[in-house]
Amino acid sequence: MANVQGIDDFNAALTALTKDLRKRVIRSALRAAARPIINAARSISKVRTGLMKKRVVVTASRIKNGRDGTLGVFIQPRKTKAAKRGGKLDPFYYKFIAGGFHAVGRKRVAGGRLTRKANLASQVKAGKIRFIPGDDFLGKAFRMGRGQALAIFQSKLKQRIDLANTRK
Repeated sequence: MANVQGIDDFNAALTALTKDLRKRVIRSALRAAARPIINAARSISKVRTGLMKKRVVVTASRIKNGRDGTLGVFIQPRKTKAAKRGGKLDPFYYKFIAGGFHAVGRKRVAGGRLTRKANLASQVKAGKIRFIPGDDFLGKAFRMGRGQALAIFQSKLKQRIDLANTRK
């Protein structure tokens, strides 16, 4: 666990800013802090086509958007603009790589929402299908870069607060 010092000073300085300025200051610091985690994720991700590696980006959270006083960002592979228009450059498969999947081939596993999990487990036990475990490359990248990200977050937050205070 990282030790954060001076958090009371940061809180006092942030509350002195206006709400929209506070949101921009924190979000820019979060984006800058995510950079070492993105670099680590790109370096350890599995490469087949290179699409997933190229598309790891920071996106603003729609849930933690500042309404209740919290802001957040996500680090994940994102679709290209061509894929949003119906193209084929969509790294949708990162969920399978990160979380694992059941290799069932072309057959459909019977059951609904409640019984499919039990049917998959029984077929894995019988040896009919196999489970391919996931490689949580985003979690590994976070664990690799969290100390550096925290230091960058603190320094960028201080810089941005000082800059905002000089503009007043």
